Amino acid sequence: MEKHIFVGCTNGHLIRLDPVNYFVTLRVKLRKHIFCILQIDEDTLLCGQLAGYVDLVRISDGKILLSEDLRHKCGNIISMAKTKNREHEVVMATSKGVFFANVSRGRGGLTSAQIRELDQTGMFGAANSLGLFTR
Repeated sequence: MEKHIFVGCTNGHLIRLDPVNYFVTLRVKLRKHIFCILQIDEDTLLCGQLAGYVDLVRISDGKILLSEDLRHKCGNIISMAKTKNREHEVVMATSKGVFFANVSRGRGGLTSAQIRELDQTGMFGAANSLGLFTR
C-alpha cells in the first residue's frame, strides 16, 4: 500500500494526501504550476514546473532541498522519468527538448546546480545535461 498520494496543482502547491481517507497531510508552496512529480527515493520528490522551475522536496517534512530556475535553459518541464541504465539519472521532456539530470546525494550541505551542455545526439538534436546535486 502507498504511504502517500501526491498532487501538483496549478497554483504551485504540492499536496501530500493520506491514501486511506484522502486528508491533506502536508502542503508546500513551490514557484509555478506543477506539471510533473517524480519520486527519487523514499524521502525525496523532484517537481517539474511551468517556465523551467525544478524543486527537490523532502517528503517527510516538505522542506525544499533544492530550487532551481532553468527557464532560460529548458523551458517548461512537462514530464520526467528515471533512466534504467544510469544510477541517479532522470530524463526530462521540456518545451525546449530532452534534458538529462543527475540527481545525487553527497556529504554535508547543499550545493547549487551545475549545468553543462553535452555533445549532439542523433535522435534528439542537442542533448543537454543538468546536474542537480545535494550533499
